[in-house]
Amino acid sequence: MDKETVTEQHRWLQQLVGNWTYEATAQMPDGPSEALTGTDHVRALGNFWIVAEGEGKMPGEGSAQMVLTIGGIYPRALNQKE
Repeated sequence: MDKETVTEQHRWLQQLVGNWTYEATAQMPDGPSEALTGTDHVRALGNFWIVAEGEGKMPGEGSAQMVLTIGGIYPRALNQKE
């Protein structure tokens, strides 16, 4: 199996790795605004992918937990014929 090449786009994803906090304000439809806060922990999954796991306070006093996986397409896969 050929070794895949790490591209500029894969390297770009690495800047997201780390621990993050966020604060925002949401304008609710009925008028009042609410503060949103939370944290994200982003880790590399090899050289091609990142995984972000977060939790925070959402409008209406609810809490949320999120998981997001972002990865790149292997350049060789773009050139394969079906």
